[in-house]
Amino acid sequence: MRFSVLLALVLASFTTIAFADPDAPTDGGVPPPGTNAQPAEPTPPDQATTPPTETAPPPTTEDEHDKKKKKHKHDEDGEPAGGDIQNDIVDDEAEPEIASRGLRFRWLFQTRYTHVVPSVTDTMHDDPRVADGYSLFRTFMRATAKPTPWLHGKLLIDFAELARKTGAKSVKLAYAEINLHPRVTATVGLFKRTFSLLELLAISDYELADIGPADNLIKDAELGGRDIGAMVRVDPLEKKRWLNIYLSTLSGALTGANAHVDGLLAARVASEPVKHLIFGVDGVWRPKSQEVPAGFTPSVGKGKAISADVRYEAKKLHLRAEWMFGDRADFNHRGDDAMGNGGARTFMSVWAVAAMKFKLPDLALLPAVRVEWLDADREHGVGRRYYLSGALNLMDRHDQVRLLVDVSRSIVQSGSPLIGQPPGLLDQSSTIAVVQVQVKI
Repeated sequence: MRFSVLLALVLASFTTIAFADPDAPTDGGVPPPGTNAQPAEPTPPDQATTPPTETAPPPTTEDEHDKKKKKHKHDEDGEPAGGDIQNDIVDDEAEPEIASRGLRFRWLFQTRYTHVVPSVTDTMHDDPRVADGYSLFRTFMRATAKPTPWLHGKLLIDFAELARKTGAKSVKLAYAEINLHPRVTATVGLFKRTFSLLELLAISDYELADIGPADNLIKDAELGGRDIGAMVRVDPLEKKRWLNIYLSTLSGALTGANAHVDGLLAARVASEPVKHLIFGVDGVWRPKSQEVPAGFTPSVGKGKAISADVRYEAKKLHLRAEWMFGDRADFNHRGDDAMGNGGARTFMSVWAVAAMKFKLPDLALLPAVRVEWLDADREHGVGRRYYLSGALNLMDRHDQVRLLVDVSRSIVQSGSPLIGQPPGLLDQSSTIAVVQVQVKI
């Protein structure tokens, strides 16, 4: 009941903001900021002229439409629209200018069929075949509003969570961006922590079916993923793409009586010194553990992690790689004994993705490969995982409909500690085949 009321209030707030009239005159007839304060001079009757005849512009071809669409993806400095953090929106395509009073909706549907073939029957873990069959994987509704040039709001809801009866997780994003200065932007609300490309890149543009075991680990440890808080982005150099700095303070999964303003601190620095080549370094730190009654173990504790990434994003070629190192703050899965000792303490991971886009007359092909290595327990001789994937994407030229076929091989060292959800899928060696249809409206 509480969740339904909260969801209704959020939607009502977005509607109120979106349809507020920014052009309404203020008291005394003073025009709103940003408009021309000088009244237009009337044309004398004896000097009235006949307006020149205008020639209708030629119709826009599909190629010209593509060029215009690509132009919107970069600002005047060639920086990807919105930078790293704003790329977590549902379809992550460059947004056209939103009308001042407009409320814009977009939808994304992902339906998939999964088939898992385990290498051995492991009674110590859940059967990975629980993921087999059809599923409504994602049903995103994104709403964006821009009531003024300096204020932008975004809301993202996944209705597939309601079908899975996990409605509390259905609100994925709900935040406002405030342009304090041409080079300073503040974000408040529910948004992604600035840690790891695995989380920051758009899921709708991702070339493979699953993000992998390292992403599961950092979300279970509450180091990556979504959180409530505030963030400031600063672009201090002449060209914005040269340096982007993100500083955040978040709840860190500490809520209610345990909430702290510094529950989790995050920072990210990104730079695009050469066109299409982007470097990033980020880190997160949770200084406090959850407070629980005596005799109980907190689900997450104190922890920190760092990562470094590089990516080359051109029109046809996409290359990405990342290194991560951090604490196993996910107490529930790291393999402690009854006294809380002996389990995994730190993890390390390296992954890389390569994809190449081939355009056909009306379609496009996008093959991709991925390799990941994860040591989920660096203190002991167990915990190593290898995740290898090959995928083929078939899409229309505007990427509104995409068919994805993915085959992955998960190799898990025997005796490795758990890394959480999905249950059992990445906790034992298996071959995973996925066929997914994605539609963007």
